[in-house]
Amino acid sequence: MKQNKNSWDVALRFLSYRARSVREVRQRLLREFTKTDTDITLELLKSKNLLNDQDFAEYWIQLREKHRPRSRKILEQELCNLGVEREIIMPLLQELDDYTTALRNGKKIINRYGHMDEKDFMSKMFSYLQQHGFSYEISRNVSARLWGQLTDSGDCQINGKAHCK
Repeated sequence: MKQNKNSWDVALRFLSYRARSVREVRQRLLREFTKTDTDITLELLKSKNLLNDQDFAEYWIQLREKHRPRSRKILEQELCNLGVEREIIMPLLQELDDYTTALRNGKKIINRYGHMDEKDFMSKMFSYLQQHGFSYEISRNVSARLWGQLTDSGDCQINGKAHCK
């Protein structure tokens, strides 16, 4: 037989997998508990600093920057969809530079496209960067810079694979 759960235990278990926004925890708790129980639990979590949208947004941005870089626009959309207020998001995103992020992103995948001619390389790299939310101008400039680094440097070809410094 299933034991009775309380909202505190459910919330802690939900938070144990990864950091969450207040909205995510609220939605999860409302599936099983009353609004009153949910509100009490959320306030308790906040008072113990286990739930904080500012900390969550910082964590999310750091995680994305490290593992799956995206443009500021995409990060803003993701955080808004997770329930973080724009007043919290915007100051954090001001610190990010889309050009630098796009360049780092492009360097990660340059080996995929290094064997191509200029037209195909530019097209593929541009599309990749656009899919990750970077503007037309940034995608074009980064693609051109990476192509230039690939073709201008004598060290770009190592063991038949393209590499960029």
